[in-house]
Amino acid sequence: MSNSAGGDPSEPKNPPVTARKSVIMRRVIGGLALFSGIGIVVIGAFPVSIMRGFIEDRIAAAYGAPVSIGAIERDGLFSFHPQIAVRRLRISQPAWAGEGDFITIDAAGVR
Repeated sequence: MSNSAGGDPSEPKNPPVTARKSVIMRRVIGGLALFSGIGIVVIGAFPVSIMRGFIEDRIAAAYGAPVSIGAIERDGLFSFHPQIAVRRLRISQPAWAGEGDFITIDAAGVR
């Protein structure tokens, strides 16, 4: 028995939806894996020097006095445990304490 379309009426006329879904899922998973890999590399090689202004603002808010940082550097190009060096850190005294520096540090390192 055949129908007028020339095929078995129980067979679907379009390709299986599961095959298309499988290809889409592979692409989505591959994209997420690629995005995650790029994110890990960016975190491991994060340039801490761009955080200088943010760190100055946070310290200034905590002490209520002007803060300046000469440089923030990291040892090595890629590490999840970098050695961070802060150079020429200066925290002025608050206005109520008079003129001068509260803290002056030539260099300090943090891991």
